[in-house]
Amino acid sequence: MHDAFVRFDNVQVITAVNSSAGERIKGADYRLASTLDPRESGATTLIVRLADTRDNVVFWSRSFELPPRPDDQAAIEAVIKTVAGTLIEPYGAIYGRELARHAAASEDSAFSCVRRTYEYLWTRDASLGSQAAACLEQAVAADPAFSRGFSLLAAIYLNKYRFEGEIGADDSAMIERALMAARTAVRLNPNSVRALAVLADVLMAQGQFADAKEAAERAIALNPLDPIVSFYYAAIMVFSGDEIDKGDAALRDVFAALPDPPQRAFFVAFVANYLRGDLAEAARYATQLIRHDFGPALLARALAAWKAGDRSGARRAIERLLDNHPAWKTDPHNPIRKIFPLPEMAGRFVADFAAARRFAEL
Repeated sequence: MHDAFVRFDNVQVITAVNSSAGERIKGADYRLASTLDPRESGATTLIVRLADTRDNVVFWSRSFELPPRPDDQAAIEAVIKTVAGTLIEPYGAIYGRELARHAAASEDSAFSCVRRTYEYLWTRDASLGSQAAACLEQAVAADPAFSRGFSLLAAIYLNKYRFEGEIGADDSAMIERALMAARTAVRLNPNSVRALAVLADVLMAQGQFADAKEAAERAIALNPLDPIVSFYYAAIMVFSGDEIDKGDAALRDVFAALPDPPQRAFFVAFVANYLRGDLAEAARYATQLIRHDFGPALLARALAAWKAGDRSGARRAIERLLDNHPAWKTDPHNPIRKIFPLPEMAGRFVADFAAARRFAEL
């Protein structure tokens, strides 16, 4: 597990040799320990525990059933992905622990900037996005080598481009800012898996699918066990239209590894199944989009209701979409093309949205 965890961004792994359970290792805030419990059946139970070394409190533990064969690499990797997804991904157990510890941190501290960014990406609250961007812009101005800051800025700019455009607004400057920030993050830290993943996402938004796939593949080569990176790669496969089935299969692995997947993952899964014609599965993913004012979530619900013949459901989703995102009322092609950078795919969803509106009598 040590060899796997050292691949993750924003985590420094320190190897403990012959140290006691309660001993504080210099420079380490957390201690990850595991024990193996062999069963008569030949299987083995792996028990993993995470303790905060600052107060020696075990605040997370989980057990996993390992297969009888010790060379079952796929099963072992699945366990590592789940542990990583639960502990060190955004919104994971370590982030929650740090959030409590930094509750009184200065509003302009680097941690505060990161916290605001995560809150924005989770809630899609535009005002939080503006606050997070302002905080990060100050942080990178003070520390021009802050690679993570540039990467998070790129994510904010990209989300504002995709989902917060106003009627008649020229969003080209926002996506260019996202690309510049993403490239700066990678230049500062070429081996940052997350910086490469965000760069891939920005390139995909610009319709540069080959370059996006190359950046995502570089990230996966650096850390094939990071489920968030796997999500970015799956999104590229789906939205490029080339490998929808493969992208859908990759998403299933992401859902298995992450206890709280990004809302975008459910939307990408909706799109994959909608395009494949599996409308029941598409509708299932649409119901898991719980951000009720998130444009793509409302689009997914509207299309799922239309396909199911649910006129009142389609009307509710479309009315809410038009009320919260007026740009969809006057020119739905513009917000749709920013979600679907492949012109043929955007055209399909523009046509289907128009058909759903007619069906809903709106």
